[in-house]
Amino acid sequence: MKKVSKVFTLVLALAMILSLVSITASAKNISPSEMQKSVVYIYTAVKFEAKNATIGSKPLSVEQSGWGTGFAIGKPGQPVQYIATCDHVVGEKDGIYTVYIDQNGNIVGLVEMDDGTSYPKSYEQDGYICIIDYFEAKTTSLDAVFSGASSDYVSLSVVGSSYENDVAVCKIASEPTNKIIARPLKLKEKVSVGDSIYAIGYPYHTEFANTEGRYDYSDSTVTKGVISKIQLTEGHRAAKQQFYTYVIDANIANGNSGGPLFTEDGSIIGVNAFVAKDKSRGDDASANYSIAIESLIKVLDSVGAPYVLDNDLSIGLIIAIIAAAIVLIAAVVILLAVRNKQNLKPATDTGSMQVSDMGGSVNNGSMTNGFTGVTEGLGNVSYPGVPQPQPQPSGKKYLLGISGPMQGKKFSIDEIAVIGRDPSRCNVVFPTNQAGVSGRHCEVAVTGNTLSLKDLNSSYGTFLKDGTRIAPNVPVVLKSGDQFIVGDKEIVFEVRY
Repeated sequence: MKKVSKVFTLVLALAMILSLVSITASAKNISPSEMQKSVVYIYTAVKFEAKNATIGSKPLSVEQSGWGTGFAIGKPGQPVQYIATCDHVVGEKDGIYTVYIDQNGNIVGLVEMDDGTSYPKSYEQDGYICIIDYFEAKTTSLDAVFSGASSDYVSLSVVGSSYENDVAVCKIASEPTNKIIARPLKLKEKVSVGDSIYAIGYPYHTEFANTEGRYDYSDSTVTKGVISKIQLTEGHRAAKQQFYTYVIDANIANGNSGGPLFTEDGSIIGVNAFVAKDKSRGDDASANYSIAIESLIKVLDSVGAPYVLDNDLSIGLIIAIIAAAIVLIAAVVILLAVRNKQNLKPATDTGSMQVSDMGGSVNNGSMTNGFTGVTEGLGNVSYPGVPQPQPQPSGKKYLLGISGPMQGKKFSIDEIAVIGRDPSRCNVVFPTNQAGVSGRHCEVAVTGNTLSLKDLNSSYGTFLKDGTRIAPNVPVVLKSGDQFIVGDKEIVFEVRY
């Protein structure tokens, strides 16, 4: 046994070394030039048409164009179909506006008014004719520009947005592209005040004296800084709406809106959105704000857009854990083999041995020596021709994943199994980005000698196998072998007892 202990210690040490090497590799930061490959220039054109006001016989209309920044959303290493940005970059809306017309009849400005303003109305002010009316807004062009120099662009459509939180998700109208790179998203809980950050985008001041005018990712501007504060912000676009923002000292300006806020490891933590200025103290008294990525994730989930969260189990660490697990399993097999060798007894029967577990059986073929009794950790050993005791009902109750992300997984139910995406409230936990599954979706509970299923006011519903949606908070008794669906028809569980 001393020899076995030495082997076991050696493989454990090897596993730890592999883990440390992988963790070190996964912690490597990426350069800002690599971060730039995730951004894209967004061009918008909008036509505003008055409800009442006319010029001659035609309705008064104003056409405006502008730009902002977007960034790739998806799984790193895969083609990109979705682009995130700010709602105010792509979400022009109907409303009451004031149009300013100069003495030559040229339209020189369009300003949104408070909803309480009466309309239509016109007056003169500072040499301008001012017309107030209700205008309908129609986006005539929305494009992601990969290269303005070579006219390389694609059309976008807004598939999800939040006016109050000022975030939006657009979908590329054509096939997914490899011209921009998706990066992982990092939640607020993993960010701290003082962390170094990079804000990337296309601010207006970089357009001046720009003789190249490439408008590709390399033409974007990178500003570096730190997170000065993490705060709950209220009243950016809706008086009572609250959401988390990062106050940053990295410079952003008009045109940066919708761009990503990166940490040094290449994860995106926010959407750069606005600058707050204290006019009483001059233009230097300002603060730059980036909207925490959680606001965007809500919209991504609502439209089913794929994304990856940065977490402690990075790719390198996962590889290390797998490698360590393989090594440890080998060590256990060696240890068990030595133990069994010490307990071998001569046998005249040279039959075959079959090792079984919950997942099926493995036939190991003919052996010259047989094991006696039960082999620890490997299941029951059976011998041909010898009557075996039949399994008796154990009384245990469990869930079995039939299809979807939990396929093949088994969960014991002692009292209750809560299914959802929130690890703090569920014990059958789906990935955070799993579409169709609510944070706390449904539960299976022990009721006497049976099991009951209850929907927990989920957004996407819980269904019996025949497609019947069960009412929220009303338990439904399930027999052993009954199946049910969690939100998405591809996510099926079966109860057994």
